[in-house]
Amino acid sequence: MTSPVEPRPSDTPTPAGDPAAPAAAPQDGTPPEPRRKVVVEEKMPAALWVRVLIYVVGAHFFAGFLYLLFVLGAHNQ
Repeated sequence: MTSPVEPRPSDTPTPAGDPAAPAAAPQDGTPPEPRRKVVVEEKMPAALWVRVLIYVVGAHFFAGFLYLLFVLGAHNQ
């Protein structure tokens, strides 16, 4: 029994307007034009900003609590 073989990327057809498609080499010997980079996302998602804010606030509260413990510990000596 043979296992199914997935096609290689070079075997799959790509649409003509696909920016990820490899550029065809011209027949006159000049090098092909480089592909343009596709920008997926320029700014961070809002959910990530919220998570960063929560971590920063939580870390400051924890640091403040530790500072309070050291101050109270030094005061009791």
